[in-house]
Amino acid sequence: MPELPEVESVKRTLAKKLPKGARWTEVKLLRKNLRVPFPKDLEKELLGTEVEGLERRGKFLIFKRSTKDLLSHLGMSGTWRVLKAEEPLKKHDHLVFGFDHGIRFVYNDPRRFGLVDWGGADSPWLKNLGPEPLTKKFNPEYLYALSRGKKLPVKSFLMNAKVVVGVGNIYASEILFYAGVKPHRKTHSLTKLEVSKIVEETKRVLKVAIQSKGSTLKDYKMVNGKSGSFQNSFRVYSKDGKPCQSCGAKIRSQVLSQRSTYWCPKCQK
Repeated sequence: MPELPEVESVKRTLAKKLPKGARWTEVKLLRKNLRVPFPKDLEKELLGTEVEGLERRGKFLIFKRSTKDLLSHLGMSGTWRVLKAEEPLKKHDHLVFGFDHGIRFVYNDPRRFGLVDWGGADSPWLKNLGPEPLTKKFNPEYLYALSRGKKLPVKSFLMNAKVVVGVGNIYASEILFYAGVKPHRKTHSLTKLEVSKIVEETKRVLKVAIQSKGSTLKDYKMVNGKSGSFQNSFRVYSKDGKPCQSCGAKIRSQVLSQRSTYWCPKCQK
């Protein structure tokens, strides 16, 4: 599933191609639903209105408008791409947007686990989300206070969007490796120093991943169709049985909270 670095990369690329004030001239639905049905009033509401900007909240891409914002979540396999002139639509293309300056975007999603829905302050998709990890609100004091009394594994804690947004399975594994913390440790056992290191590495790893345009394992592609490259820098994720690049110990794995989890038995305590 695309995580924060992938969605941020998509947002930045789309924003470069979509000037502020561009108006919707085309809204074409190629099916009735993704994970949830498309809003019934989508075409009526969007046509002729302006895009005031593109933002990201957690794993949601947000088309900002003067009235209702529009949300896009990529789900497991969703991608946005620029639709070139005379380019035919592809299998699993589900939604086309056209704008008055000539650009057209198409949303493709083989597994159809993404969504397009209305946003806003009262949106059920956004209202319970935790802080953005790259902001000052995500800090050691905040995370340590929230971790007290929590018995769940620290990796599950870090992946909870109510705690902090955008950290999924890939980046949680990498962050905890660099922080030196085993993923199955009980959250309440973390010291202040360990929590501080987790916050520090969360910010650093995500920034590096954004610079690398995210990680491409199966489905994720950038808007131009190219792959991200952070997967080439993985230290533990998907490295089960391979030697740790830091100490030589074999990377271990187990299923934790129904997600494959990787760690180094020597570097992480």
